[in-house]
Amino acid sequence: MNIAMIASEHKIAYQSSFGQDTVVSAGFLWEDFTYDKLKFYNNVNFITRGSALADAVSTVSPT
Repeated sequence: MNIAMIASEHKIAYQSSFGQDTVVSAGFLWEDFTYDKLKFYNNVNFITRGSALADAVSTVSPT
């Protein structure tokens, strides 16, 4: 089954950033802790991961 995913980002200033200990407790592997997946300024960032996996990304503002 192919299902497309759209990541809709709102209030980017309030990103979902967490400490590195979140990698394993959230069910990810340490191999996922890279800048193109989860890592953002040495923290875990779920918006980064969602954007990387999404087929399309939308925002609520034109910028």
